Amino acid sequence: MQKIIIFLCMFSGSVLSQRIDLPIDINEYINLAENCEHFAGEWDNSLPEENKKMIEKSIAQYCGKAKKDLPELRKKYQNNKDITEILSSY
Repeated sequence: MQKIIIFLCMFSGSVLSQRIDLPIDINEYINLAENCEHFAGEWDNSLPEENKKMIEKSIAQYCGKAKKDLPELRKKYQNNKDITEILSSY
């Protein structure tokens, strides 16, 4: 049941954060960054080991890619003030 709820939260967050006025790579980055923040906020040392492992795996997946992509996106959109502000908020 927990996995279904987490999946639904992730799916709904991805759908809600899509903005048609932004480039696809920026929307993808926003989804990564929001999922990273979500799972980082879920971490609690008192959780069962299975939950900790799932959260750690999700953090590595989303935060790792977001961290890798951010410098490239900043460089690509360095002359777009609106997008650089969006990137700076994550």
